[in-house]
Amino acid sequence: MIKDYNQKIFNVRNTFLKKDLIKIKSIHHEIISNLNTEYLQCLNIVNNTNQLIDINYSANLFANCRFMIIIGTGGSSLGSKMLISAVGNSKKKVFFR
Repeated sequence: MIKDYNQKIFNVRNTFLKKDLIKIKSIHHEIISNLNTEYLQCLNIVNNTNQLIDINYSANLFANCRFMIIIGTGGSSLGSKMLISAVGNSKKKVFFR
């Protein structure tokens, strides 16, 4: 469970009905309660050491590559593009198709 979690939402009118607020709080509680389960493991990747080991291993496989082509990432490739741009100025060339 995440401790000391605080989420502020902006640009949303706070005109929810009481029953809607109860439902929203119930869903929020369910998400927080299930972060460490397989039910929501996609949201808990930072705490999953097995997946982090696999990710680091895969990253090391490509560490010495000068060029990388990412094909068919499914859906949006914006996440990958954002992560690569966050690294900053790199000599590696990454192409998305």
